[in-house]
Amino acid sequence: KCYWSKCRFCGISCLDTHSFSQLSMEQLYEMLRENIEENGVRHIQFCDYAMAPAFCTKTGMLEELAIQWTAQCRFEKQFTDPNLLTTMSRAGCTALSWGFESGSSKLLKACSKGGAVTAGARADILRFSFQAGISNHLFIITGIPGETEDDFRETEQFLEANSEYICGLEVHPFQLVPGTSYYQGVFNRAE
Repeated sequence: KCYWSKCRFCGISCLDTHSFSQLSMEQLYEMLRENIEENGVRHIQFCDYAMAPAFCTKTGMLEELAIQWTAQCRFEKQFTDPNLLTTMSRAGCTALSWGFESGSSKLLKACSKGGAVTAGARADILRFSFQAGISNHLFIITGIPGETEDDFRETEQFLEANSEYICGLEVHPFQLVPGTSYYQGVFNRAE
């Protein structure tokens, strides 16, 4: 699970068998230091559904390890501070994959996406990340229940307007996953 775990489409957040836990930055630092010494590791991909902004504020201590790393993040208000992204870049962050989902604020609210859902805040985050030397990769979902042609156009317009800050995209069709809020809604209406 990620620290948010409220997105209505997410098949991981709905599982009680997966709880959210996180190492302290000190624990992570020590694990990485040992891996560097024992295995010569220099490139890390943090396989976490979303690295929490509070955790990201502590990544500066990774700078002395001289590693390169990537992570997944959610669009959150804290990332509108360019200093945070600069700190992450100096600490070795080379790429961030963002749970973008849609360019429509209305649709994001309906999905319980939370975080920074306005186009302006999201554009600022991508720009600040790019300016800090971090590549931005976006995850997009099409066909989210309730998505209209106008919602889809908002996504297209956002991507076009911010294309210079986006290095990669993954576009996935919406999937109705058992256990999710969307799935429960379908069966509750059917009863």
